[in-house]
Amino acid sequence: MMIDDDDEEEEEKIEVLIEFVKRLSNGFDGDFQDLILKAKVFSIFELLLCDFTCSKRVREHVSLAIEALVNFNRNVFVGLVLMGPTIQALINMNSSCSISSSVFIDQLDQKSID
Repeated sequence: MMIDDDDEEEEEKIEVLIEFVKRLSNGFDGDFQDLILKAKVFSIFELLLCDFTCSKRVREHVSLAIEALVNFNRNVFVGLVLMGPTIQALINMNSSCSISSSVFIDQLDQKSID
């Protein structure tokens, strides 16, 4: 069976996103956060999340990576989520991820109150 280039690229993106989430789950690291901010990782995620030509699977993994960023350092990333198009894109996602989006939004709301 031959793998389409688009399928291969999608799988690569998903693998990178999964590894990124795993790295974030190790806990806060100031040096890693500096790299994330300098590389504008959040902006890249936001572009992918809002790009409806991007596959639904990739966008779902991007939403998980954004959630992991918020868990990594909510003081930095909650504001980015709430101030830009990310929150609306999460709400508009029409998939099983939209359920976790509402949970994610509740989490953001709760964490911003803390």
